[in-house]
Amino acid sequence: MSSQLGLDFDAPVLGRPKEPTHFFVQSHVTAEEKTAGERKAKSQEAAVLNLFRHLKPGERLTPSEVAAAFPWPVTSVRRAMTNLAAGETPKLRHWPGDRKRGPWGAMESTWSLAEAGR
Repeated sequence: MSSQLGLDFDAPVLGRPKEPTHFFVQSHVTAEEKTAGERKAKSQEAAVLNLFRHLKPGERLTPSEVAAAFPWPVTSVRRAMTNLAAGETPKLRHWPGDRKRGPWGAMESTWSLAEAGR
């Protein structure tokens, strides 16, 4: 089936890759920059996960609380936490209903290890 715009609605739809993208390209980058960004993002995810593994069972943190432990922007921490909560076997669990006031006055939801609080 085609529309007047020439779109093919019967074309196969490709699924998302099982492995999440760790580095999100915002502008043109070289293959080397993409590889380096992917490596850095995976390293940040490993460090964030390690922090959560050293908390008391069931303890929940906001992205700002996690960011305070690292020399990265809070956006990088949020990306790492979101990636760790994605996929078939998530490592973190997002608690959107459990919120704390962040350093700038906005409410932030909390996160914990996926096994905690079930």
